Amino acid sequence: MFLFLLKRSIKYASGSNTRSNLIGNHIVYPYKNEYRALEDSKNVCPTECFVAFKHRKQGHINNKSDHSQCCLYLFQICMLLVLMISETSNAGYFKWITKVVSTQNLMIPETSNAGYFKWITKAVSTQNLMCPLSCKAITGLYGHFGGASDFKCCASLSSPFWLIGKYKSSICELNLKNSDGTNQCSKNTIFYKIIHTHTNITSIPKRLLSSNQTVEIDFQKNQIVNITGSDFECFPVLDRLDLSHNKISKLENTTFVKLKNLRRLDLSYNVIQYIEPRTFSYRPGSLLLIYLFGNMLKSVDVTNVFFGYWISAIHFDHNKISKLTNQLMLGMENFTGGGDIYMGQNNISHLPNILDIGFTRGSIVKMISFKYGFHLGGNPWFCDCKFAWFVPLLKLARKNFDVGDQMICKYPISLRGTFVVNVPNDLFVCNISVEEKCPLSCNCFEQPSRKRVVVNCSFSRKYIIPSAFPQKANLDIDLSHNLITIFEKRAYLNRTVAINLSFNKIKVLDPLVYGIETLKIINVENNQITDLHRNVQLMKNGRKIVIGNITIECSCRKKWIANWLEYQNRLLVRHDRIVCRQRNEELITFYMIDNCSFRKKYLAYEQYIIVGSFLIVLIATLTRLIFKYEIYLLLRKFRHKFMFNFFNRVEQSSTFDIYISFSEEKENISKWVIGDLTKHLETCGFKVCLPPRDFDLGGVHVDQIMTQIATSKNYAVLLGDDYLKTQYQVIEWGHIWNNYKRNINSKLLVINYDMLHSKNIKDHRLKAFLRLQYFIDFSNFDKKLLKKIENELR
Repeated sequence: MFLFLLKRSIKYASGSNTRSNLIGNHIVYPYKNEYRALEDSKNVCPTECFVAFKHRKQGHINNKSDHSQCCLYLFQICMLLVLMISETSNAGYFKWITKVVSTQNLMIPETSNAGYFKWITKAVSTQNLMCPLSCKAITGLYGHFGGASDFKCCASLSSPFWLIGKYKSSICELNLKNSDGTNQCSKNTIFYKIIHTHTNITSIPKRLLSSNQTVEIDFQKNQIVNITGSDFECFPVLDRLDLSHNKISKLENTTFVKLKNLRRLDLSYNVIQYIEPRTFSYRPGSLLLIYLFGNMLKSVDVTNVFFGYWISAIHFDHNKISKLTNQLMLGMENFTGGGDIYMGQNNISHLPNILDIGFTRGSIVKMISFKYGFHLGGNPWFCDCKFAWFVPLLKLARKNFDVGDQMICKYPISLRGTFVVNVPNDLFVCNISVEEKCPLSCNCFEQPSRKRVVVNCSFSRKYIIPSAFPQKANLDIDLSHNLITIFEKRAYLNRTVAINLSFNKIKVLDPLVYGIETLKIINVENNQITDLHRNVQLMKNGRKIVIGNITIECSCRKKWIANWLEYQNRLLVRHDRIVCRQRNEELITFYMIDNCSFRKKYLAYEQYIIVGSFLIVLIATLTRLIFKYEIYLLLRKFRHKFMFNFFNRVEQSSTFDIYISFSEEKENISKWVIGDLTKHLETCGFKVCLPPRDFDLGGVHVDQIMTQIATSKNYAVLLGDDYLKTQYQVIEWGHIWNNYKRNINSKLLVINYDMLHSKNIKDHRLKAFLRLQYFIDFSNFDKKLLKKIENELR
């Protein structure tokens, strides 16, 4: 039915003198020298219109009937369809079928005679586009567009069909400044371009603009201050809109929502300060070309830069843009499409944080290097460490786009005037201040290219290593050419990968430093090191220490240094050299083993001596603990026997010659002591202290024990099986022993009354007397017991 209608329309059109004019709010179409005004309608032509159309040709229809009105409108549509894109009538063009494009009015000029192809892909929404085969063959620098040369070709070269070939005469320009408000258009006029420039109007004149066939509007160089979506709702096929050189200050995201076919938008040289997010998302799959240069924008939302579909270009040049925002907090990692983005001559100095604007590291690589061509020249770029990640992407993007040549560093001063792509990676650094714990007189900076944080304190005349460093990982510390004497372990060394302490006065290296796994390189050459700790052998698994040339004392205990040094020199480009000094002669450490005076047998003797000495000390210690009282008595007897031959005795004043300690509760002992022993000794002239007799009645017994023992010269103890069973006897024996030890001249007689064995004695002091036979046996077989006691006391 559609083909039938189309054929009939073409046939009828060929035999008619057809032309159209725009009068007021109506489109007027001629029919046999008669004009009929057709109201704009959105209704679909009913079936009977086809019948009416047939009868109209035969002259059977009333001109004023509803059917004829319908048919005339149908005729208008058919004429439009006839003039739409055709492979045969538009030589050199093709139908471009791609979901990237929403308009059905665009064609691509032929660039070669290679023929055409019908481009059908899931990325295309319209079914009426064709493309020359030459777009598939575009190669060379900047020729391909992120791997999609056909997209780039069509996005850049597309044009509406009324601007191509014989259809150029189908568009009529209507200048609204004309006094009569009408324009004479040719008989082939189908579309209109409305022009209204260089006036003082402040808003869009709605009453003059009501045409479904308006494809271009030129309202440049007026005084328009505001535009809304209602201003353009009557232009469904509008292709170009020029509002440049006005006074528009704000764009809302509903302004262009009805312009589904708008392809070229010019808003340059206004005073736009704010654009709502998603303002240009009115047309998914557009081939947009937007001009926004010469405005007063200070920021741009990321949704107005990345549309999610293919565009030709958007120009933000010559604004005051300093940052990108993401007001809707959208995730941009899945956005597709591509195009050229011009943001030159703005105030952008730092790159945005990709996470803050909704991208991930992987998605931003795809966008910058393969999808969108960013033109960012003329901005005051600060080329620091935060800029470093962008440079590799920019270099990769230059293989696909003509970008990067105009990006010049303004800061730091050392890089001013240098093209960004020519800056060595190592020069992209971020300085660290004293507030961030950079030591005084030091230069600290972060260097992403080497994944390190440099702390340069060389030639700063430091006597000690600073206690604080930046709170960052991978520190590379340079403390060379200072006056440091000690290198000790600090907490920040766990965050350090390399430290240079060369040309100092270091004598001592903390052995704990060698065990820090994160510390890969230690440089201590040209110091005053005279010894190496065995912990230096912990520097393995690629970790290195540079010691240079040092001199140590020769010792066979240090022969491990030779083996370690051989391994160490295999890791270093410059070999270290350790010299040992022996008898005022210097020997290279490698030959220390050959010159070592010890051999295996001597080493074995040394081991035997060490083990033997250890055993002797162990036995002596155990003997001392077990037989300490016996040893004391032996030494006392030895000293008493030999020392008095060389030294005169010094007599101490005493009240009693002998103090007798015995168990008063045992009748036999008491009777013998009082009746026999005391009487005998006093007869021989000895002053005897007998506690039951000489202690004051009613006195403090303990005090009297202490006093009388202290004033006695010698002591006699009658050892029975019940001795030391009372508290007073324990106290009494303790004071006797202490005074006996204190007075080298005193004697202590132990009389074994009950013939006790040493194993029956619990007190170790009394046990020692029995073990050494330093006691008087009470058996008295030779009838000389009292005489023996007397002789011992003489």
